[in-house]
Amino acid sequence: MSKTGKRHVFQKGNKFGGRKPLPADLREAINQGKEQLYRDVLSIRSMTMDSAKAYKKDKEARGMLSLGETYILQAYVKLDNQAIKTIEDRVFGKAIETHSLTNSEGGDLFDTFLTNLKEQ
Repeated sequence: MSKTGKRHVFQKGNKFGGRKPLPADLREAINQGKEQLYRDVLSIRSMTMDSAKAYKKDKEARGMLSLGETYILQAYVKLDNQAIKTIEDRVFGKAIETHSLTNSEGGDLFDTFLTNLKEQ
């Protein structure tokens, strides 16, 4: 409570107008970066383990990789599960951790199962 004994009431809305939009050229660069990340992950993910290890050993080929590609390749070659999870969550989206057990009408799936069981 304040000194006057009244509670402070927050005003709704953002009087500053929120986040300013990004310039078009910066937005385009971000979109191109995302697209390149997706292509890199998919190409490295489709490699066999032998070809990935051979690629990693070849210094000339390694020099042609970007830092992002090197990080992705290293994560898959070392089987770093945390890094792989982070990369794939970024590309494919985070996996659902809770599941809804409802039928097509929106009812509880377990109740539907019991009802069907009783009918038999």
